[in-house]
Amino acid sequence: MRKIVLFLQEMSKVAICFFICLIWTRYFFYQKWLAFLLASIFTALIFLTIWIYKKKKNTKTTLKIKEKQQAEDMFVSLSQQEKPMDFFFLLAKKKHPNAKKLTHYIVINHTEEKVKTILYFDSCLQGFDVDKLFEIKKRVSKEKASKIVVCCREIKDHSVFIYAEKFAQKWLFLDQYQTYQDLYKLYDCFPEITLSSTLTSKKLGAKQLFANSFNKKRTKGYLLSGFILMFSAMVVRFSLYYCIMSSLLFVFAIVSQFNGKFNQKQTRQIL
Repeated sequence: MRKIVLFLQEMSKVAICFFICLIWTRYFFYQKWLAFLLASIFTALIFLTIWIYKKKKNTKTTLKIKEKQQAEDMFVSLSQQEKPMDFFFLLAKKKHPNAKKLTHYIVINHTEEKVKTILYFDSCLQGFDVDKLFEIKKRVSKEKASKIVVCCREIKDHSVFIYAEKFAQKWLFLDQYQTYQDLYKLYDCFPEITLSSTLTSKKLGAKQLFANSFNKKRTKGYLLSGFILMFSAMVVRFSLYYCIMSSLLFVFAIVSQFNGKFNQKQTRQIL
């Protein structure tokens, strides 16, 4: 049943994208068969591009506004603790009884797979950079680990990924939102919030307005309005306005229906 639902969702994406392309091919080309042919080609190219992009793109975390606020508050709270690794040790012990806590990191031995994983928490509020990477590498080098997971606030310098690829170990970097999604939620273990981040109520309000505007319940309205304007564009002589607005409405329908807020990605095994 789930596969059928996912198939219908993908087909609805293709259909909406096709209608958007058809609006503009019909606007520029009088022959209907040519307009339909070009719309089909453009739709195929668009989804091929999206597929290639998704293959190359790193997995991103999608969280609700409230969860993002909690993730920020939790990171700030942990960063100000004297011994933040006590919490991560408690988290790791939930699924890995053999976890070992050291001063700056947690060591987890997977005996069957013969894999040693290190969990490191970087409390720097300014973000993670190359200097921090080499500092951690030097600090954990004696462990001979196969995998090193670093939890940080954000990646400030993206050349970190380039340097990490040259090391023998597999490195995984989790920002504060990915840490919340892939560790706290997965292990059902959340740090106590003792401090609040600096997210302003004005910024939160803007995000809430965006979420309400592209609520899943609004999809039908956007689709109906888009179809009305699309067919109007085919009969009205000066149809540029109808083409633009119907295209926008179809885009709004896609965003509303397939927003990450309503389609959470499955969690990964991190530790």
